[in-house]
Amino acid sequence: MNELIVNVDAINARIESANSRVSTPRTYVGMSGIGDSCTRKLMYTFRHCFTDDIDARLGRIFATGHKAEDDFIADLKSAGLDVFGEQDTFTGVHGWLRGHCDGFVKGVPQDEETLYVLEMKTSNHSGFLAMKKKGVKESKYLHYCQMQIYGYKSGATKALYMMMDKNDSSYYFETIDIDIEFAKLLEQKAERVILEEELPYKIGSASWYECKFCNAYKICQLGEEMVKSCRNCEFVGLEEHPDWRCNKSGKLLENYDICESYCTAEFLTK
Repeated sequence: MNELIVNVDAINARIESANSRVSTPRTYVGMSGIGDSCTRKLMYTFRHCFTDDIDARLGRIFATGHKAEDDFIADLKSAGLDVFGEQDTFTGVHGWLRGHCDGFVKGVPQDEETLYVLEMKTSNHSGFLAMKKKGVKESKYLHYCQMQIYGYKSGATKALYMMMDKNDSSYYFETIDIDIEFAKLLEQKAERVILEEELPYKIGSASWYECKFCNAYKICQLGEEMVKSCRNCEFVGLEEHPDWRCNKSGKLLENYDICESYCTAEFLTK
């Protein structure tokens, strides 16, 4: 009788096949990413010039972070803090800049009456140790900027940052002050991304570490053709969010499928 050999590797392969996907492009510039060091990348993203491939493993990482938020909130409430406003939406630049806040907190010890923006994250062990050593502004600048603009838009004067080590479930807490003038500069940056028709300079060469791991690397550094979308067409124009108008036909766009008149916007190819 032949011995049965089970192919357990096939299980993982099937999981990858079933759960890998191409992310759906946002219709706006996200507040969660406005602190990115590369404005050029933000413009490519807003104009749908490339796609993000999310494999099953990365999808599980995202899901783990979202699922952990309920536990974070339960722990904060058990400590006597008042948590509310989960996923409140804030906007700027005529609705084209948007963000969804993790929540707000009151009851922080020794500062009970102050309204805090709440930001909750999970991390691997090395990232957690870096956070403990350097703090959020230096270790996770994107998160720092995200809290600043949420504070500016909501009227909160401080933020509470909460991170959990996925290795041993330890927590890290940090409070920051909201800098209104800095947050306004972030919104002005978003406005340039949305409204300007001139690509910013590249932040580095093809060998620069930030560039090598960027999803826009091939179109930015190697000159490959970008994904064709009405969002990066020469004839597209902005209306109120979420509407775009084809300036050739005069019609509002119902989707971003290209038509026979598509022509890549010249400013995106420079």
